[in-house]
Amino acid sequence: MPLSQLQFGLSRLNSVYTGTLGAITLSGAVAGGDQTWTNVGDMTFAAGSILASGSTNGNTLLLRANDTTLMTFTTGATDTLDIGAHSISGDVTVASTKGINFDTYGIKITDTYIQFGDDSTALGPKLKWSDVGTVVVRNAADNANGSLTVSILSASSYVALATATGIYGPNTDSTYFDFQVRDNSVGRVAVARAQGAADPYFMVGRDDTGVALNTVTDMFYLQAGSGTGNNAANFGLGVPWYLGNAASEVEERGSIDLVLTTATNGAEAAQFNFNVQAAGAAPSTILSLLGKSAFMGTSGAPIAMVVGTPTFALYTTCADEGTGNAIPFYVKSTMTGAGGYGARSQFDMTANVALGGYANALKAYTSFGATGKVTGLASAFCGELALSAGTTAGSYAALEAELVAATGDPVGASTSFIYCNAGGTGSTTVIDAQASLFYFGPQLSAGANGFIDTDITAGTHYGGIRIKMPDGSIKYLAVVSA
Repeated sequence: MPLSQLQFGLSRLNSVYTGTLGAITLSGAVAGGDQTWTNVGDMTFAAGSILASGSTNGNTLLLRANDTTLMTFTTGATDTLDIGAHSISGDVTVASTKGINFDTYGIKITDTYIQFGDDSTALGPKLKWSDVGTVVVRNAADNANGSLTVSILSASSYVALATATGIYGPNTDSTYFDFQVRDNSVGRVAVARAQGAADPYFMVGRDDTGVALNTVTDMFYLQAGSGTGNNAANFGLGVPWYLGNAASEVEERGSIDLVLTTATNGAEAAQFNFNVQAAGAAPSTILSLLGKSAFMGTSGAPIAMVVGTPTFALYTTCADEGTGNAIPFYVKSTMTGAGGYGARSQFDMTANVALGGYANALKAYTSFGATGKVTGLASAFCGELALSAGTTAGSYAALEAELVAATGDPVGASTSFIYCNAGGTGSTTVIDAQASLFYFGPQLSAGANGFIDTDITAGTHYGGIRIKMPDGSIKYLAVVSA
């Protein structure tokens, strides 16, 4: 049958035939209008069969579900397939050398990476999986790591950084980033901050939101121990401090160590050691805080002094104009045990060599400037002792002077309980001519039975107190009985 007759017959069937056709073999093109197929069974195409859009650029072939186009095949210089909204219920497999390109949004997915930005613009950072469980951000050329900006980064385990990497804040003046954790029942709070500034700094702590305002809140912890081992005495932790020098060498210049001195459970004791470098040597301890005591050096490891550099120096100034008592250094001891003794500030100096022109365990020094003076009494050293109704037994003295010697110890030719001398350029013209040995205040009277008893006129000579004179001669201060 000629093809034209078949086409005519099919067109007639379309309009009038409603029966069932058996197998039909078509050897050429079939042209016709829109057709509605109902109750169509399976359609099987032989191997190599083609269902194609037209050969003219712009021709399309649509696959629709009812009135929704799911696939559009378009003929062009590069034939395309446009897929509409759809769901995939199985795996989509792409050859290892191929990818899925989302050109509108600049996304490309391959078997080894997801790339953002098309290749032509060279904007394409990549999320790349280099091995099992590892995803890295790479640049488009895949020769350097890229960056990732997120609002919140959550990790189910931990965040690991490679060596020589870091956590960076914004590269803009005065910006910062915080380390935040949850304050129970309050919310997230910043407990540390890395702050950009003219001198950037790292701050540990938080504001007072949700914090008790009348007590101490711990904001920074350092811990050592509490593992599987039992710690022993001398276990501890340290915080070293490093500084550079004129040779661009960075070394430890100081440290603060906390040392466990007693490890027994229930009787623990610890000691803070403050260590500082001197004269290029390794840092050594200059201050130790142990329990309720503070030590600068020890008997076994004393601090090696440098002449002209005090081991301890306290400098103060006071502009008060008589409203209070200025006390730069105050020590008070309260004795509560019967039979106790001591409780003093003690200054010991030990020498086993021939010393120089002078040596003192304790020196008190007061000086006045050209316009300085006092309206009352000034002294270099003051000793006061307050008596009470209970001081009925024992001996009491505002000033104690004691010489100590063992049997057979030689006593120098100029050994005395009290040494008096004058110094300065006016020692002979002013002090020597006007100063006195004693000055009795107005509370000590002179008269019969007074502190200066004027009723003794011709008492019995009792003896004399040896006095060494400036010229080296020995004189005696007479002692008489009433």
